[in-house]
Amino acid sequence: MATQAPRVSRNVSLPAGRQPATVGMLARRTLSESDLEPGAGTAPSGSSSSSSLSSRSNESSSVAAEQQDWSDEEEPLAAQWSDSLPPGVRDTIVLSARLRKRQEVIHELIVSEASHVRWLKVLGGDFLKPLERQSNLLPPEELRALFPNLPSVKERHLRLYSELRTVRNEAPNHVVQVRPVADAMLNTLGEAGYSSCLAKFCRGQRMALEALRERRRKNKELHQFLAGREQLPRCGRLQLRDLLACVWQRLTKYQLLLEGILKTVTEDQSEDDPESEEDITQLRKALNTAKDVLHSVDTAIRTSENEHRLRTIQSKLEVRAPMSPEWEELRRLELPHHSLRIEGELLVRTDTKKMTVLALMLDDSLVLFTT
Repeated sequence: MATQAPRVSRNVSLPAGRQPATVGMLARRTLSESDLEPGAGTAPSGSSSSSSLSSRSNESSSVAAEQQDWSDEEEPLAAQWSDSLPPGVRDTIVLSARLRKRQEVIHELIVSEASHVRWLKVLGGDFLKPLERQSNLLPPEELRALFPNLPSVKERHLRLYSELRTVRNEAPNHVVQVRPVADAMLNTLGEAGYSSCLAKFCRGQRMALEALRERRRKNKELHQFLAGREQLPRCGRLQLRDLLACVWQRLTKYQLLLEGILKTVTEDQSEDDPESEEDITQLRKALNTAKDVLHSVDTAIRTSENEHRLRTIQSKLEVRAPMSPEWEELRRLELPHHSLRIEGELLVRTDTKKMTVLALMLDDSLVLFTT
């Protein structure tokens, strides 16, 4: 019986709300779900055992460069919307349960976007930049496969967080409206190139991590270097593969959060709800755009993994066919030139025996393989 082609891997997840510890200043937890300990961001020296003055100087310069990415951080928002309000406002603001729930979900969107931006900074400052400096640890092509366009991804989410933070800061009476939130989301998710940017980062991730796992197994120096980085307080006891997964996972979170906001909107607008039908339409547009982006990225991942699977099978393929013209097409079979639709095992029965074969349903043919 055939089964569907390999699906997007989703087995690694960041705990909801977990964020990196604030660098050198955060003395309190900013997300109720977070179980990270705050700490300074002093990076270890990796696997080097050198204690020379020049090596220490270079290391200090490198660490200082890594900290520049954190110097412009704003004070983190409180985890709960009510806790983020000035005391005088908190005691006087009156909202229905439905409108209060809306503010809480919008606040979660903003706070979790800040957390996401900081995970991207961790990937860049604590992994990508150090690996670029120590080019002997990982071949350039493997480093590019792990971080194909991290700066572009980070730049887009920095801009989104800045817009969302501005929306919050400028909200009348500290109550954020739906329309500016929807507009901010559309400015990023609906931007030409955003979907392809995220697809480029995610599509080859599983194969890149498999290659990295094999290289870490063989290269003790690389393993020690990455293990040291993964133990930094900012990484929150997460490994590199978990941090890389945050880019795809954030796309799924947008859909859930926008749906959560939409659930607080009723079809028949009540007097206490300031949102217009146009505002709600814009929110639905943002939700549909988030769904489209996720679908596009999932498709790119699935296509990339299927192509990799066909290349792997082709490398192990041994064609045994008679040297006659009718078998010429089979002898010249090039799987990577086709698109994989479904892969699975197939039970074949003859008059004398039964055997299990590997079946590949391609875009134009069905191919059976025996071992």
